[in-house]
Amino acid sequence: MFKHLLILTTLIFTSAGTSQVSMAMQQSAPAERLTIPQLDQQIVKELSDTGECVSTEHIVLCAQDGTFDEDTLTTLIARFDEGAVAIRQYLGSQIDMPGNGSQPIEFFVHSDVGVPHTTIFHEPWIFLNIDTITHDMIPYLHEMVHVMAQWSWRTSEWVGEGFANHVAAHVAESGVGYHRSFVLSDGLDSLLEFCSSDAGAAMLPLVGEPGRRNTFSGENAAIFRKMMSDRRAYAPAYYAMSWSFTDYLIDKVEIEGLRAIAESQEPSAVAESISGKTIEEHKRNWRQNYCHVG
Repeated sequence: MFKHLLILTTLIFTSAGTSQVSMAMQQSAPAERLTIPQLDQQIVKELSDTGECVSTEHIVLCAQDGTFDEDTLTTLIARFDEGAVAIRQYLGSQIDMPGNGSQPIEFFVHSDVGVPHTTIFHEPWIFLNIDTITHDMIPYLHEMVHVMAQWSWRTSEWVGEGFANHVAAHVAESGVGYHRSFVLSDGLDSLLEFCSSDAGAAMLPLVGEPGRRNTFSGENAAIFRKMMSDRRAYAPAYYAMSWSFTDYLIDKVEIEGLRAIAESQEPSAVAESISGKTIEEHKRNWRQNYCHVG
């Protein structure tokens, strides 16, 4: 896709023109509004053709032309590359990404990106909005875990988010980069508050339950829709509790056990076979010991 050599220490820059995606969006009628996957594809095409890009062995970073100066792009890609190496070291044999980990992770920074996210196409693509960089609140470690440990989210929404935060926090605590975002700007500092809040009570049924946003049914589907319709109110509690419960489970069953739980449609039975306790029992213990809720 990118017509420049990937090397470890020398950065390679290309330049861009006007935003084709923005023009396309302006010209589209409301009925033709692009879905997120469609917009992602257009952003990839625009920035791969005309974006300002830098690259290392592990990372490609492309932004709209003129958005950031050369020093900023150099700083960003060095930070992203250092994080990617640290995540690889932490995951070890649990790496699960396209190309058996041989492909670089590709970041696309564009004004049309909403919430930072990875692609649903199972490519090593991450989309960031400009504000996260301007305010130094980039969830880059979190999103790279999504790319590099795809087993965590294929069939489990809460493990996907919880494990991404778990690994990102571990990497940051080791002295590599930072782990913060607009969703959880203070990490788990407010966990007890979230656990005892109305938002926490509303989101709790999703924590420990199998399924993805596109496979939830009944009550769980309604709960997830509630979060997506008001992320400011509900997402912090959901992300914090998923992260904390993941920390708890890894302490009990290690990453290999968590992966077996995440990949099963019967996570409670798998948890019991590994640890002698069901997910429901683990969840009660977690709430008592981590949330201080009986």
